[in-house]
Amino acid sequence: EIFGAQRMLVHDLSVLKRDDFKRLSVTAQQWLPIEQVPRASLITYLKTQKREHGYCIVGVEQTTNSVALNEMDFGGAYSKCIIVIGTEKTGLTPEVISECDCCVEIPQFGVIRSLNAHVSASIVLWEYIKQQIQNEQKTN
Repeated sequence: EIFGAQRMLVHDLSVLKRDDFKRLSVTAQQWLPIEQVPRASLITYLKTQKREHGYCIVGVEQTTNSVALNEMDFGGAYSKCIIVIGTEKTGLTPEVISECDCCVEIPQFGVIRSLNAHVSASIVLWEYIKQQIQNEQKTN
């Protein structure tokens, strides 16, 4: 909500009732539309958003073809994108990765090489918003 996202999708609206979600969201769900897209429908949803609404799909995942977040250009076609975050521990499925126009990964310098999904989402969303602000300032 704080970064101006249009909406957030979850696989099941029941997550909104979980204590861990309530603690992390700090009432953001009151200001940000949250919609349910069941896991079984995600691929169809992404295809529809690409085809009918012109969105690029950006997955957050460490793959052999991932672009380092600090090298990702969220301009041009990528200025209108859906950022897809995987589940804790397992990340994005291969099927979802294959629907992504690109995947980004957050450079990490430790032994663990893993961040919680909500932390990754925040970092990637901030980078996206930062670039949109910078691009807007260049045109003004």
